[in-house]
Amino acid sequence: MSALVLLAAAACGSDDVDPQPWIDAVAEDIRTPDEEGDIVPDDEQAECMAEAIVGAADAERLEDADITPEEMAEAESFDGLDDLDAEPDQLREDLAEGLADCDLAPAVTEVFVAELPFELSEQQTSCVTGSLEEGDRLAQSLAASQVDDSDDDIQDLFSGALVDCPDVTADLLAESIAGAGVAVDDAARQCLADEMQSRGQDGVDQLLAGGAEANQLGVELAQACLAGAAGG
Repeated sequence: MSALVLLAAAACGSDDVDPQPWIDAVAEDIRTPDEEGDIVPDDEQAECMAEAIVGAADAERLEDADITPEEMAEAESFDGLDDLDAEPDQLREDLAEGLADCDLAPAVTEVFVAELPFELSEQQTSCVTGSLEEGDRLAQSLAASQVDDSDDDIQDLFSGALVDCPDVTADLLAESIAGAGVAVDDAARQCLADEMQSRGQDGVDQLLAGGAEANQLGVELAQACLAGAAGG
């Protein structure tokens, strides 16, 4: 092969930037969450997430912006990478596409369950995981949180799980009611689940709003379920 051909081949290959150093750094950071409520994935999921994150950022853009693997791993989100030349909408789209292949619903379910003041049954856990797996809502929410450095989409994700799993919402309500010294039997618990299922997203929003809205919901549910249960 002539020297000219070798030089040409080297020039063509020089544009290829190996993403692996960034992937390794990001995967290691994902494997060691430093905040309560962070996802705790297994090694395969962490590698998949890292590949999705670095793939969305693009190794060539990272190199052009002088963003080291360590800086990439330490960033809380893309919002912290000021020098990265990428459109947020495109980042969300590319990242969601990559995260969709990572099978993260079980790990995210564990985060959801940890926030609850009671243990879920196997059936309830399966319901939450199924809700998270529906369509691309999980990947879209995680991508948005990474790009925008906001938990709003994750909260909406968990809110949707409460809508899809009224038995979980009923147990959450029952736990609160029992804490106030009022007994909740199985009939009342089922009534709470039926009521929340009929109210859908509006009911869950009212519950999560707290304050006067949640108190009003509590009054309505008590009238519908607790008095009926006591009378039965």
